[in-house]
Amino acid sequence: MVLTSTEDLLAYTSPPSSLIWLSTLIPAPIVTFAIPYVFDRLPPLVFVLALFPLAAGGLGCLFISVSPIWLKYLGIALLGVLDNTAGATGVCLTGYFENSTTKAFFMGSGFGYIFGPIYYTAMTSWFHVSYKIAIPIIVIMQPIVFLVCYSLLENRRQNVRMGYRAITEGQPSTNSDGETITDKYLTTREKFYHSLQILPQLIQLIIADILFSMTSTGVVTSLAFNNSPFPSSDHYKYYSIMAFAGVFVGRSYLGWADIVKPGLADKILIRRTWILVIISVCHVVILVLASWYGFLPNVWVPIVLVFTLGVCCDGTYTNISVVAGEIEDLRVRELYMGLLTCGVGIGSLCGTILASFVENVLVNHCLANTNDTSICFTREIDLRNSKLY
Repeated sequence: MVLTSTEDLLAYTSPPSSLIWLSTLIPAPIVTFAIPYVFDRLPPLVFVLALFPLAAGGLGCLFISVSPIWLKYLGIALLGVLDNTAGATGVCLTGYFENSTTKAFFMGSGFGYIFGPIYYTAMTSWFHVSYKIAIPIIVIMQPIVFLVCYSLLENRRQNVRMGYRAITEGQPSTNSDGETITDKYLTTREKFYHSLQILPQLIQLIIADILFSMTSTGVVTSLAFNNSPFPSSDHYKYYSIMAFAGVFVGRSYLGWADIVKPGLADKILIRRTWILVIISVCHVVILVLASWYGFLPNVWVPIVLVFTLGVCCDGTYTNISVVAGEIEDLRVRELYMGLLTCGVGIGSLCGTILASFVENVLVNHCLANTNDTSICFTREIDLRNSKLY
């Protein structure tokens, strides 16, 4: 939702749209890499309670009256830490449940991606509620709802570990019956080993999220149409809605398939996820060429393309995560599930960094070839005072 508010937060300022995404995503690789490595040593409640000061600090920095632009970026960064902490904590906990729980988790996170843009667009564009009211409502609710849901969750993690036993140095790894004793914790060396094992999947996720973030923040921002039923400044909101609608479908389709018919999700599970990555590359090429040459007839074509791009990119994440949920060792599964969020964080950050350059090139090309600046950018900007274009 905060990402959808980019154009309101930056209205009549010169920084590119991708800087808000960048502020949100800078902490992502660090947070999502660190949490899986320490998650087995700390109670999950520690991470849940940390959401409250993060929400308060983020809102405080974002909405202090007459706040400088850097303070807004700091507030957005804190909200990014909040979102990454909640996501990594939730997905790590799914490692101790059946694979259907993983699908349900992605259904819920996918719903959040589509609910946020729709909620924000409805509040600000349809009901004309200030973004200073619309954003805090959801941000305050996130840690409260997370804490309530966690309190209702079965403590499967603790119950499973009661069957493990801490192995000290020199202690035999089997009991008197010849059964293997499983240590409660993975060693640091084991964690690095398993991190290398999942590297091919992480690379796929990084590429997919680079493509999605770069396109969402640096390509479609240069695609505006005079014949669209809404003004240029609203194009980005509708692009965001459709992009995150695609994310919703990509993340939740396996869960919905299981609801429609038990066992159907296993039949449509995509194990060769590199196919989805290749399809995503084709989407990005089409949208970049469309911005450069302007051959698309109306706004509905890029709207459909950003939707299907979201399906493919987050379908990659969902399918890889469900396959990881088949790992027998629950300690390794917990680590894998958490590290996958790190791949998403790295990809999103790199894509957003690239987006600022891509957006600059595409907008400059458009401005050099037309006198109608309204079709070159999807937010209001004072080009006379801007140093970027």
